[in-house]
Amino acid sequence: MSVTYAPSYIDQVFVRRDALALHTIISVRSRTAPLPDECVLFTRVLEWLGSDWQYYEAIREQDYIEVCRLMKKFSMNDVLKKYQEGRSAGSQGKDLSQWFMRREAAIHAKLFQHANRAIEFLKKLTVIGHDYLALRSLSLSVSDSHQCPSV
Repeated sequence: MSVTYAPSYIDQVFVRRDALALHTIISVRSRTAPLPDECVLFTRVLEWLGSDWQYYEAIREQDYIEVCRLMKKFSMNDVLKKYQEGRSAGSQGKDLSQWFMRREAAIHAKLFQHANRAIEFLKKLTVIGHDYLALRSLSLSVSDSHQCPSV
């Protein structure tokens, strides 16, 4: 059984700019399908925002490289600079919390702008690795004499 969210709920999350709710939706959706880059960017940057130097101790090298690639791809160069600064400074580095607080709203707005490009992906229901909409149209096109289990 797949967990799904009503498309209207997802729309409301975008209207309210509820970052935590969208992070949850994306995390749940990631269990059934590979995420588009817009969704990966959203979750990874949100996880980094407000963190401290220990974030860099916990992140795998390949994940760090992927976050950098995504920030470049989506032209978040000012954020990328701070992301890289935070890592190179390590535990002796300056506290980025003031920078986070000053830029949080703008970064969230940018993340939502990018994530909005993936809204149809987030609304699509996946059932055990298959596209629900494709399965549903297939079951509707089968004649009544060939009963197809309801999806």
